[in-house]
Amino acid sequence: MKSILTTVLLASCFPSLVCARNVERMVASGQSSMVGRYFTWKADCSSAFGTVKVISKPQHGTISNHLVDTQIGTSRRKGRPDQCFGKPISALAVFYKSQPGYHGIDNFSLDATFHRYRDLDTFTINVQ
Repeated sequence: MKSILTTVLLASCFPSLVCARNVERMVASGQSSMVGRYFTWKADCSSAFGTVKVISKPQHGTISNHLVDTQIGTSRRKGRPDQCFGKPISALAVFYKSQPGYHGIDNFSLDATFHRYRDLDTFTINVQ
């Protein structure tokens, strides 16, 4: 799948390390639900861009993405707010939608790289 030019991933690892996260979400069958957001910012509080690649696709649904407006919160990498806290930013939102009538577990993985950060996220989706 094509790389997606976007903004940096929320993660909880130190700079320049690869962070592997397991993300669990519960969603309603057949409905599109936001399951993740990826963003980071520069010193001037503007978006920093990178790529998000699909490593493995879900077997019982589809994933899609688009930019959404959000606010900068506490930096997961620094563990504290910085000078950009509360300022507006664009984030890449990832959405999951199961096949109609499907109930059960689905999984997919994403590889996000921005600046010196890299995140490998495995999503476990509990479809109700």
